[in-house]
Order: sequence, then C-alpha cells, then structure tokens
Amino acid sequence: MKAMKRYIPTLAVLALVAFTGYHSIYFRKLSTMKSAQTGSFDAESFAELLWSGPVAAAADSAISLGRLIDETTLAGPAALDRYAHALAIGNHRYAMICAKGMVKAHDEAEIILTVPHADSSIDIRVALEYVYGNAIRDASAAVEVKDFPNSSDLSAIAEALNRIVRSRVVAAFKKDNPVGQRLEVTGAVELHRAHIRWQGLEIHPVRITRK
Repeated sequence: MKAMKRYIPTLAVLALVAFTGYHSIYFRKLSTMKSAQTGSFDAESFAELLWSGPVAAAADSAISLGRLIDETTLAGPAALDRYAHALAIGNHRYAMICAKGMVKAHDEAEIILTVPHADSSIDIRVALEYVYGNAIRDASAAVEVKDFPNSSDLSAIAEALNRIVRSRVVAAFKKDNPVGQRLEVTGAVELHRAHIRWQGLEIHPVRITRK
C-alpha cells in the first residue's frame, strides 16, 4: 500500500503532462493557420479542426432546452452568462442546446419540432436551408476576437462552419419527410438577454438523430 501511495503523485504528473501535451499540439495546429501571413487565411481547414474539436465538445455538453428554460425562469437573463457566449458586446448571446421532440411539419427550409416542456410544449424551428450567421461559431466558444485582428477571418470561419452543417448535417433531411418521427437535435441558438422568446426559437443544428 505504501508503494502504491508513492506512485500516485508520479501518475498524476504523467497524466497532466499527457493532457497538456495533447492540447498544446491541438492549439499549435490552430495557431499555425491563424498566424500564417504568407497567403490567405485557410478558413476551411481551420473550420474542420473546430468542427472535430471545440464544436463537437460543445455539442457533447449541450444544455437541454428544458433545463435552459427552467434556469432562465429562475435566474433571469443572468443564467445565459453560464451557458451562452458572444464575441461582441451586447444583448445577443449564443448557446449550444439539445432538444428532443416530434416533427410537426417539414419543408426544404426547416423542420418544426414540438418539444414537450412541463405541462405544455414548445415548437422550435430547425433550420435546413438558411444556416447562416455566426451562431455555431459563437455558441461553441471556439474562437476569441483577440486572436483574429482581421474581422474577415472571423466571418470566413463562421461561413465555413455553416457550409459543413449544410452539406453534412441537414442535407439528408431536406428531401426526406420526417413528419411524425421523433428527433434529437443539438445545435446553436441565438438569444436576446432582454427579450427571451422560446416559442418559435430557431436552432442551427450540428447534429440530428432519429430516435
């Protein structure tokens, strides 16, 4: 037992070194693409790294829509500070959420998903066609303004992430008719601190799963 106790600190140090080393390599890849000045910024490659890294991690830990509603009901807009992010100063915040429900309506532009909550339900809009803007980029908390002096690079990252969603996530659902099916959707939503509206909330999906 004494011998085992002597090894515990060593194992902890090794684990910390491995963790730090992995993340150092990961972020070195990102910084290489961010700081390259010899050519145009490679937003597509950068977005691929974000998609498999911070965006995937944000989706894995996404808060459920019901819990977010409950917490904002209790704590008000301050609850958004715990679960939402934004690159710019203002009232708009972006959160990664997950929601399970029944498909009420569908066309090539969006899915209407009825999500039960408490003794009622909420209809949210799952975007299929108009996946634009910076919701996915900001909800994942993957980038910071200080790392990108050129604002066009930030816009290019957001656009590249949206293209990934349109080609890999929603394409299969645009032609399909999932009305009556149960889906689990994880994605980014935009919320206004002063005027939070849940009914009709639009979500830009990063994952859609049939249940």
